Amino acid sequence: MNIGVDVVDIERIKGLIERGAVGSAGAEFSASGKPLSECSLHGSDLAIASRFELSVFTERERGWIAGNPKRAAGCFAAKEAAAKALGTGIRGFSFVDIEVGHNDFGAPELFFYGEAARLLNFRTASLSISHSELVAVAFVVIS
Repeated sequence: MNIGVDVVDIERIKGLIERGAVGSAGAEFSASGKPLSECSLHGSDLAIASRFELSVFTERERGWIAGNPKRAAGCFAAKEAAAKALGTGIRGFSFVDIEVGHNDFGAPELFFYGEAARLLNFRTASLSISHSELVAVAFVVIS
């Protein structure tokens, strides 16, 4: 059994996201990951994603987060905790190789892709996320 825990400052994540907001140099991509020069002016292309969001969150996660810094911080903490439970940290794979989703009851769950899936090696990962007004915390158990 392996465990990982991470605590994230919500304001720090909010700041990283806002640096890529409309009008700043980091806002070069839509939430779907397309360059702004290729985007239409309707649908999901209206949401702007920062370089931080594109490098850390999958498209499905970005849709769920939808500008909510508490959700973003919880999702980020979950990925960090999962990487710690894998025993590697974020080495040999990227943040988007670990995805946070939710089951039919709304409970958080993890999905692993690529090298992260290989490191998981058919084991089970359990996730719990919580937050206050200031921080988000995630706890992962791999067994």
